[in-house]
This record gives sequence, C-alpha cells and structure tokens, in this order.
Amino acid sequence: MVVPFAKLSAESRLWIYPSNRAFRDDEIFKIKEILTSFLSQWTAHNVRLEASFDLPYDRFIVLGVNQETVQASGCSIDSSVRMIQQLETQFEISLLDKMNVTFKQGDYFKEASIGRVVVKESQRKFKRGNQIMNNSIKAINDHYKTKIIKISAQCYLNKFYTNLQFKSIGEKYLEDGIPHVAMLRE
Repeated sequence: MVVPFAKLSAESRLWIYPSNRAFRDDEIFKIKEILTSFLSQWTAHNVRLEASFDLPYDRFIVLGVNQETVQASGCSIDSSVRMIQQLETQFEISLLDKMNVTFKQGDYFKEASIGRVVVKESQRKFKRGNQIMNNSIKAINDHYKTKIIKISAQCYLNKFYTNLQFKSIGEKYLEDGIPHVAMLRE
C-alpha cells in the first residue's frame, strides 16, 4: 500500500539510493510510475507493506516502510533491490555503488564542503572513513575543479582530518552541542 512519504511513521525503515547523476525531467515521471507500481504490490510474507518513496534533489531514491504495521523481510528487501537494479539498467544510472558520494555546494560554506561522515564502528578498522573522504575530495576536485574544501569538524577528529591535509582555522564552536572547528584543505 503506497502512502504519502510525509505520512510514514517516524519508526519507518529507510533505504537511500544516491544516483551518480541527477534524474532528467522525463525520467522522473517514469521513475515515479515504476516506484508507485512496485510499492503498491510490495509484500512481506504475502502481506502488503505500507510504503512510500521520495526523490530528493532529483538525485536520490528514498524508499520507506512503516515497520509498525508489517516489517520488511529478507525476500521483500531482495525484491526492492532487484527493482533498483532494473532502474539502473533502464535509465543507465548507478544507484547501488556504495562509494558514490553526493554533495551540494553552498548551503553551509561558500567553498566546496563535505558534510557529516558517519562510519559504523565495526567498519572503522577497514578505514571506511578514509575511503569516503578520499572519494569525496576527488569528486570535488574533479567536478568543481577546486582543491579548496572547507569542513566543520568535530574537535576530537582533528588528527583524522589533519592526516587528510585539512588545517584548523578559527576558534572552536558548538554545533548541535558538540565542539567543532572549521578546517580548510587547499
């Protein structure tokens, strides 16, 4: 059962698929049709899921399931991934590349910036944070043709960002109640 995205419960489970490029206007209509059709018959153990989708910035596909009514199962999740793979093929886009980094310039700093990077604790030993940051830096260098990147870093991660050639600038400040410092990479 498809419901408006804003009507999903706060406890809903979300899957976020970033595209390697923005969706074109003609694609958005078709993607919405495909998602609506899929979600209207999406089930877990033969019970319809209460689900929705959103296409923020014409760049992401966000699927949501209300876990309070019926929880998505392994088979239902697998079917959604197959549908996402079909979208990749049909529209020649990449939605499942875990190293795809998407960013928006100009909302926080006038310079290119990288937002909050979160890595599951069990994955830190694999240097996932370094991989994400290096991919983000490369994407900014390649796309915006700039090496200047400004970030708002949690103070306890100063050494991590210094190793990535960022330098602290300015005074410490609180952001969301957490000590931060502005850092610049040139």
